[in-house]
Amino acid sequence: MRASIIFPFLAAMSTAFAGLDEPLDALKKTYGEIVETSTYRPDLFATSYKFKSDDATIEATVLPDVVTQIDVFFAEEPSATVELLLERYSGRGNWTIRPLTDPDFARQYPFFSTKDSRNKFFVAAGAFALVQRDVAGQKIVLRMQSATYLHSLEAYRREKKEGK
Repeated sequence: MRASIIFPFLAAMSTAFAGLDEPLDALKKTYGEIVETSTYRPDLFATSYKFKSDDATIEATVLPDVVTQIDVFFAEEPSATVELLLERYSGRGNWTIRPLTDPDFARQYPFFSTKDSRNKFFVAAGAFALVQRDVAGQKIVLRMQSATYLHSLEAYRREKKEGK
């Protein structure tokens, strides 16, 4: 009896949050209204949208019509494990830690150090995450992106360069 009550609750919890490869409207339904829109260097970076939750700041990048990157900033140490946080904010389960020497780390996060012990690399089906601790005044930063993010960003930059 107890398992029949707990399982639906856990299943609902994992689908309660919008994440990668979903339209921006799904994030609005989860996190409420956008509190800030960033158009920093529109020639290099697509517009990102900032949301606030009780314990985090969430920034989402939409390329071309779905969220392909989500950054989550925690000023205080969350009580959940990193894997649960990744699942919650990405909408993907089964995150596994991989070494920073993994070729996917260098490919997905080329500007981040493989020698910095504050960096951890995680992989899930069709998604990657860089988890950083104690950077930029934040306790934890989750930098999650879909497997299509870099390709979509490259296409976006090409279109901007061509004036589309």
